Amino acid sequence: MSTGEGASVAAFPLGEPVRQDAGPAVGKTERQRAGQLYADVHAALENCPETFDRGDICRVLGREPNRGSLYRVLQELIAQGMVTVETPGEGTIPTKYRKR
Repeated sequence: MSTGEGASVAAFPLGEPVRQDAGPAVGKTERQRAGQLYADVHAALENCPETFDRGDICRVLGREPNRGSLYRVLQELIAQGMVTVETPGEGTIPTKYRKR
C-alpha cells in the first residue's frame, strides 16, 4: 500500500488480537529476604579463589544477582575488612577483590 509520498506502508491482515499469556516473566527473580544475598556471598567466598571478581562470585552462587545489590554487599565486606580491592575495575575490566 502506498501513501502517495513515496513511502510504503505494509498491509497487515486483521485477525484475532495477539494473546498475551500471564506466564512467568523472563529474567525476573523472586525477591529475597533481607540479608539473604549478604549471607549467600559470605558463604560463597569460601569457594572463590584468593583473588576474585564479580563473575567468580556469580559462578559459585549459581546465579547472577542484581549488580547494584552485589556491589553493596561487596562494599559492606570491604568495610568489615573481609575483602580488599586488589585492582579497581575500569570500563569492561572487572574489579578484582582479595580475600583477607
